[in-house]
Amino acid sequence: MPALERNLLERLDAIDARMGEVIDLAGDVRDGMESGISAVRELDHRGASVLTLAERLDARAGEVLAAIDELDKLAPTAATLAASVEPLQGASERLGRIVDRLPGGRRPIPHDDDSDSTA
Repeated sequence: MPALERNLLERLDAIDARMGEVIDLAGDVRDGMESGISAVRELDHRGASVLTLAERLDARAGEVLAAIDELDKLAPTAATLAASVEPLQGASERLGRIVDRLPGGRRPIPHDDDSDSTA
């Protein structure tokens, strides 16, 4: 076989090997593209869900702001009420002790069935 033919065959073999690599790489690229397209579709779907939630939040934002304003208005009243009730705590505890001393006023103490009452 002449050198020229042998050289051409070697080059054709090298080209064939490279073409196989290119075809394999193209398959990998195609698989990656399909995966990327699937991910984009999922993001699009989730984006639509996020947009729907954002619209719902936007629609209710006025109500939330109104509720916050009402809470701000009630805060001083709640503080005043807490300050007024605090001194009554001790009195209510003392009243509870008095009621416990009245006949039938004490709550029954639950007995444990597993207690050593027979011992």
